[in-house]
Amino acid sequence: MKEHISLAKAQIKALKNLPVRVHILGPGFASREPDLLRKRLEIRDAIQKEFPCASVYFSEDQDLRESTAVFDNLLDEITIHAQQADVMIAIVGETTRGVLIELGRLSLIKKISDKLHIFSAKETFENDPMYFSLIRNLPNDFFTRRDVLECSLVTRSCRVVLSYLFRRELGLL
Repeated sequence: MKEHISLAKAQIKALKNLPVRVHILGPGFASREPDLLRKRLEIRDAIQKEFPCASVYFSEDQDLRESTAVFDNLLDEITIHAQQADVMIAIVGETTRGVLIELGRLSLIKKISDKLHIFSAKETFENDPMYFSLIRNLPNDFFTRRDVLECSLVTRSCRVVLSYLFRRELGLL
């Protein structure tokens, strides 16, 4: 194998073994979009598998909720969860109004909004005024139903984490 290819593969392998905290927002366990919830769970599992030193969490995780239940509202809890993350991935679907509200709040905090990577359902939000008013100025990566059925969102999420680690190691963050 050519030396430059070996070096690139070794660098990628080293990046994947760095510690990183990933917060994933999206449809919850009572969601009316079970396919997106399943995809959210798949994304968590894939990131944890591909990045063995990663801490991957949802705001709904019971131990996390118990440790931050000192606030008088859920948005403050989610904000503290977001502060702890290096990377945030959000999946916004057809009925994920709660996620939109959370993102609206988080987008106002520069230290948090810079970490956000949002996957939005293209078909759903092309003409949704709530979507446009809350997160239109944030980086959005649109997905289709086909992307949900295939592994595209999982692959794209892992690439988001790898790119973050690469930029962090280069000193760009």
